[in-house]
Amino acid sequence: MSEAWINQVFCEDALTGLARIPDGSIDLILTDPPYNLGKDYGNDSDSQTVEEYLRWTEQWIDAALPKLKPNGSLYIFLTWRFSPEIFTRARAKDALKRKQFEKGLEHLSQEGAIQIFHPRGGGMRDPILGAVGALQFEVLQYRLEHEYNALLVLERLPYQVARWVSGDGFDPGKFEQEVDALCVEDRDGNAIALFKSEWNLNYAIGRHPAWTWSPVAPVVPLAKRK
Repeated sequence: MSEAWINQVFCEDALTGLARIPDGSIDLILTDPPYNLGKDYGNDSDSQTVEEYLRWTEQWIDAALPKLKPNGSLYIFLTWRFSPEIFTRARAKDALKRKQFEKGLEHLSQEGAIQIFHPRGGGMRDPILGAVGALQFEVLQYRLEHEYNALLVLERLPYQVARWVSGDGFDPGKFEQEVDALCVEDRDGNAIALFKSEWNLNYAIGRHPAWTWSPVAPVVPLAKRK
């Protein structure tokens, strides 16, 4: 790479800047894009629809990857509000350390380590945790113990698929009786239904095709988040 690029800061649109960088010339690309959480940056870059956000994310990643050397790396800071695939019920092993337990779960969920779901009206009592891989739960247990001095007991639940659900006539209690699902709430109070299989999900969609079945959490402006 030319010396003109070394020790320089360029304040410009990422796609514009990437277009000027020679292919195969970068050892490390470190990115911290908008998380699409509704934060006000003076424009709508953090308040896109899910489809727009994913399309934009694919666009800049496709532009960045050719710039890396064969052994180069791309690191992305991001949040995780997409549908988990593994669910557990959590409780503090020591009831006297309940505050540390709740504080640790809240902080780690804000980092994106796991997602927390609550029984309807249940608050933090025996929350349900969601993750994409089992390793996330191992990391969670380790960090709770060593950073918050709180031991965690996890009970694996039989659910594999989740969807944020909304629509006219949606009633979580009645819906649970109608189909084989568990309805809980995310940290912003949005309803999310947990299913034991794709078949159960497709059956529910077939009964209510007009409802919205989203694999990602609704965008809630930070000012309105709980």
